[in-house]
Amino acid sequence: MKHIYFCLYILAFFILSSCVQEPDLYEARGSFVAGYSVGNLDAEFVNREETNTDYPEKLSNYKIIVHTKPGAHIAWHNSQGQDSILFRNISVKNSDTRYPLKYTYRFPNICFFQNFTSIELASDHDYDEMHKAGESLLDIVYYLASSCLNFIESDYKKEEPYQRVLVEGDSLTTRDMTLLRWGVNSWLFELNFPTPPTLSKVHNFTITLVADDGTKYVLPVAATFDEEQ
Repeated sequence: MKHIYFCLYILAFFILSSCVQEPDLYEARGSFVAGYSVGNLDAEFVNREETNTDYPEKLSNYKIIVHTKPGAHIAWHNSQGQDSILFRNISVKNSDTRYPLKYTYRFPNICFFQNFTSIELASDHDYDEMHKAGESLLDIVYYLASSCLNFIESDYKKEEPYQRVLVEGDSLTTRDMTLLRWGVNSWLFELNFPTPPTLSKVHNFTITLVADDGTKYVLPVAATFDEEQ
């Protein structure tokens, strides 16, 4: 009888030991970003007046919107299989592993799964006397995006989790293209033309983006600048 009780004690000990495991840092606290949008990119030119009162006044209605293509999926914090591995690897890469509130999202925070290291913009037509066909146009556009990089780097202490990034194209840094929020209509960022072209009104732009994993995106964008905004 004593032998049976001893065996039951050992069995219970191993069962409890397997259930009570010390979680690692990632599993204990989680991440601010709830999911990463995984997919290919596309871009379109629009001439659209923004109704958002928070939209910067210095920007015009002429813009290129870079977004994910239809079919993109989300690698969530609670995904299974390869998406689970992808989510964890990206979270570790972005140092987003110490968020003190574990998965308490009212509105899920979603970012693009890649960060960008470089961007180029050119046209096949002359834009103005200073920007001929094939030359860089980054110095005439503004880059507009939303990023949670500063929030995460502050150890989640900043009041605003997402910071607006609004910089001149030729002043862009890799920080400005890191942890980009995946917004409404799959929006990632905008290239805005505050001054319309003085020469050709019709352009075939090419945006070239390089991601931090070496992926290169070449996005063609057809554009016609109307006389009126």
